[in-house]
Amino acid sequence: MGLGHWAFGLMLALLFLSACERGTEIEQRRTIPRNQTAVNPSGDATSNQNPDDSTLGTVDPDFRPDDPNTFARKAGVAFPVVSFSVEGVPSGGTDRYNYSLPVKADPSISHYAYKLETQSNCDKTGGYTVSEAKNPIVLSLDKMPLGPQVLCVIAFHFPTRQWQDLNKALSYNFEKIVFKRTIDSYYEFIEPGCTANARVNAQLTIEGDKATYAWTRVSVPGCPSPDNTTYMDVMSMISQTETTMEGAWHEGATVAGWFKFTWTNPERTTFKGTWGYGAPGAKPEGAWNSVTN
Repeated sequence: MGLGHWAFGLMLALLFLSACERGTEIEQRRTIPRNQTAVNPSGDATSNQNPDDSTLGTVDPDFRPDDPNTFARKAGVAFPVVSFSVEGVPSGGTDRYNYSLPVKADPSISHYAYKLETQSNCDKTGGYTVSEAKNPIVLSLDKMPLGPQVLCVIAFHFPTRQWQDLNKALSYNFEKIVFKRTIDSYYEFIEPGCTANARVNAQLTIEGDKATYAWTRVSVPGCPSPDNTTYMDVMSMISQTETTMEGAWHEGATVAGWFKFTWTNPERTTFKGTWGYGAPGAKPEGAWNSVTN
């Protein structure tokens, strides 16, 4: 009778111990961090993560990916399909030469690399510049020649530590064209004997860093009547951006003074400005504005 009770107790104890071990194993499986690996029954390490999961890992602020210009690929690891694009890239011809282009990317993309060339060399190493994905691409065409431009961009996937294949780089094509405008304007100056500012109408024809202006003195109450003759002179050393245009104006073959305009519309067809004699920045002599500004 005592032996039967002893055997029954031993059986209950074994069942209880087995249940505890199974519970511990289940709890261990639940608490494995998602950025570690689990071991399967065969002893092989298997990822407990989805490589496309954008929540994997936290990017160390000091982390720098390998140089994409050397492009050492990770054998047997495919680059995941995740969202990645550049916004605001020009299309067709553009006479704007400076851009800040936001990068729109899945959170798993920590960095990108880009280069600007005159032909499609995206699949070739060399020339790629690396930046963090949170930063826009700052693009300047000022030193690029007129004609076709190709912007190449590749992404770096942080969880798998690899660059996008060069032959799958994003490729954006557009053309740098010369800045050309024809703008009706006028400039004013103080003239002895006038009770109001004298006025000259000037039509500007701008192309690149040069321009001409056809100017005619117009009648202003309080000033002697002009001869209404139209003359032609040139402008040179023109520098223009998305906000301003400045340079020199001539009288015949002689550089006579300076001008500086500030654009008042995105199309850069209207402006307000000033002009003066001598070197740039010398005393302004009067306004030089577009007719509609």
